Amino acid sequence: MAKVWGFDRQTGDMSLFSSEAAWEAQVDEKVAQRYLRDHLRAQLTREIPTAARAYDQYYMDTGVGTGFWTLLRSVFGTITFLGALHSGEKEPFHAVVFVEKYLGDLPGKDAYKKFFALLYSQYRHGLAHNAMPKSFERADGLVVGWHTSNILERHLTIDRTPGGKGPNQANVVLCPEALSQDVCLAIDEYSRDFDVQVERMRLLANFKKGFLMMGEIFTIDRLDSMRTRVKASLDAL
Repeated sequence: MAKVWGFDRQTGDMSLFSSEAAWEAQVDEKVAQRYLRDHLRAQLTREIPTAARAYDQYYMDTGVGTGFWTLLRSVFGTITFLGALHSGEKEPFHAVVFVEKYLGDLPGKDAYKKFFALLYSQYRHGLAHNAMPKSFERADGLVVGWHTSNILERHLTIDRTPGGKGPNQANVVLCPEALSQDVCLAIDEYSRDFDVQVERMRLLANFKKGFLMMGEIFTIDRLDSMRTRVKASLDAL
């Protein structure tokens, strides 16, 4: 049985468990809510505003904009994991469904239903695997690029003629700090669903499955092309 590095209800922190069953046995809906509130949400509220202020100060000192990719990598990684916790599945589709469900119906947040599938494909996939977001071309030739801003009010607005390049191009503007704030709202909504009796069992089962995708401790027999190199690294300890 695989060991697990998981959230510990007794310590309120992460601990090593001897098996998946040992970890699952101590997780109920209240533990899931604590993890969502005290770890995932707190990570965003502690780290993103602090980093954003540091990047703003750097811009004021140097005139050079920076830090957008770092912030977005962090926020989109959290969204991906929330999708897994909510659905019990790894597919990126579930991250999009999570945001559409928990943000798209909130007052003033309907743009997430319109644009988040595009934004996730642009930024999560682009920044996780390459050094920049992806751009897309619509069937009628409209090129949809990317644009980030540190101005909260510009978040999810449409720039129809970016750079004065004419009507063939449009961008959906993304503000990393605004996205992080909204993800915190989504976490709050998701956490409240654990108090709904008809949802509780399903959500808890999915939470456990999704968490174990991250928390399971791997052995090298699970690897393929990297097995020899990882073994050498482990043996060097």
